[in-house]
Amino acid sequence: MNCQQIKGFVISHCRIEQLNKAAMTINSYFAEGKLLEDDIRIMTFDAAASAYQLLKEGAERKKLVLIP
Repeated sequence: MNCQQIKGFVISHCRIEQLNKAAMTINSYFAEGKLLEDDIRIMTFDAAASAYQLLKEGAERKKLVLIP
């Protein structure tokens, strides 16, 4: 079965204060281990093409997280 997913979110119409609050909340959830319970592989945005290729080929079973 071919089951790859790319998930994300965009906050495009927020004030800087709202973005700051959202970032602080997400960072604290990461620090507390509330967001990622699965086996993950972290890659940079620069490696997005490689991440896509890994998913396409089925070569990576971990969830891929792209960061700046």
